[in-house]
Amino acid sequence: TIALASVRTNFIKDYVRSEKKFQEMMRLSEKKMPLGLIEPKDVYCLIKYLISNDNKMTGQTIILDSGVILGEINKE
Repeated sequence: TIALASVRTNFIKDYVRSEKKFQEMMRLSEKKMPLGLIEPKDVYCLIKYLISNDNKMTGQTIILDSGVILGEINKE
């Protein structure tokens, strides 16, 4: 499985129906992500690797959070 943090998509923009609210949500999300907001391309690259013949992993949950967990650990 892939555990995702916030990903910049138009789905969220369509859901909130406000450009201003969308930009504020993205700004707040990105502020919490040391490596920047996750883009759809980031998710695509991970999935491409996971379905490739080069992947030997089984039974894993991969956390794609742009460093959020590491940032929380460093606060302690």
